[in-house]
Amino acid sequence: MADIENIAVSAVTAVIAGADYLKSYIASGDKGPSFDGYICGFTKKGYSKKNEKGRAPVQIKGRESTAADLLQEKISYSVEVADMKAFKRECGAIFFVVLFFLFVLSYTKIFFNLLLLYDINVFL
Repeated sequence: MADIENIAVSAVTAVIAGADYLKSYIASGDKGPSFDGYICGFTKKGYSKKNEKGRAPVQIKGRESTAADLLQEKISYSVEVADMKAFKRECGAIFFVVLFFLFVLSYTKIFFNLLLLYDINVFL
């Protein structure tokens, strides 16, 4: 059986690692109640504390899919009300869903939604 969470977290952290002004602090296997970690933004390259602009909490979900599913441009994914309330307390979050084709793990597609406070209030 595939470690779905680890595959999803690895896909997201690999993409963030390629960004000069972002750094991920996401633990694989994390059992936190609503968040898997944070992504920090910086004003300059180098990840220095003095250049940290802010951070956004993240939730990452993974789902095994068919190759055809990976062609989708949009997906839907249910989020628990308790998680939405936790996102609200943090004034927002980035919610990732990673689809992957188990037979060829390089076939992954990352979807995300920036859940801003306004959007969360509409959902709740």
